[in-house]
Amino acid sequence: MSGSSDFVTDHAQSSVPNNSFAARAASQTWEMAPLANSAQHVFWVWYKPANFPHGLAVNIPAETFQGYPDRAQLTIRKLLQSLALSPAELLQWSQHGSVYDALQGTAPNLDQPLAGPVPDADGTIYLSMAAPSPVAYQPPAAAAPLPADAASIHGDIFENIDSEWKAIEKTERDLGLCRRKLSDILSRLNTLNRDLTHDELMHADNADKTAWQDARRWLRETAVRVSRNLKDCDVGDATNVVKRQWMEQTYEQYITQRQYFDGIHQAHREFEGYRKMVQTLFVNMNTAYASAVTDGERRAQQVLAQIAAKSRRKK
Repeated sequence: MSGSSDFVTDHAQSSVPNNSFAARAASQTWEMAPLANSAQHVFWVWYKPANFPHGLAVNIPAETFQGYPDRAQLTIRKLLQSLALSPAELLQWSQHGSVYDALQGTAPNLDQPLAGPVPDADGTIYLSMAAPSPVAYQPPAAAAPLPADAASIHGDIFENIDSEWKAIEKTERDLGLCRRKLSDILSRLNTLNRDLTHDELMHADNADKTAWQDARRWLRETAVRVSRNLKDCDVGDATNVVKRQWMEQTYEQYITQRQYFDGIHQAHREFEGYRKMVQTLFVNMNTAYASAVTDGERRAQQVLAQIAAKSRRKK
């Protein structure tokens, strides 16, 4: 990792406060940041990574956990303070697969000590911030009178947005089911990824042992793919609470009422883009699940079954 303590872009728009998340430039690599009140203890931050443009990733070295003078004060609020970010901008954060709602900066967990490093686990903390482009997600302007020739001007815009929203809701339900499937398969993959028992080693020949090493490699690779998709589901664009609420309010207030508003065509593009994003996520998650079952779980079970059969015959 190479770092820099310069976290504020020189090109922030004048309408955005310099210490807001929206004003921060996207990182090109990990940046080093000192902890507030203890500059000799540092952590690493990546603003707006490509797969998480509305948030930042934080990685705290083990030596910082061990050496920070007041371990109880190593909290999410302390990280935000160290980065000169307001807790009110934080929507939610996740660590070790658990997601926490920031409650607009009022959540008690903001002041709870952070979990320390877990062996062989990714300890990166993902913080989802308020949308960096508030203009794109602000509620529509007050409803304007529907023009007399609206049907010819706007065509099927209301029906199109209605269809997009219903497709979003269906895909979100599917994502919930798929996420549970991915969590289950990840647990099974991790259980299967083990050394052969003493009895299995006694009855396995060299070909079996080679096949098992190959199967374990597939178990690891598919587990990484599953973990990546779970992370995309938990902290990716699909968890943008601000945008999701904006779409729901717009749908209920204007689309169901067939009320025209300024920016309705831009709103249609937002709905369409979000629908494509969640559907792509669903396809990726399903693909990861199918690969985990076929290339990981089934392959490993076949090798173990073959060894078990030899063991039974010899016994």
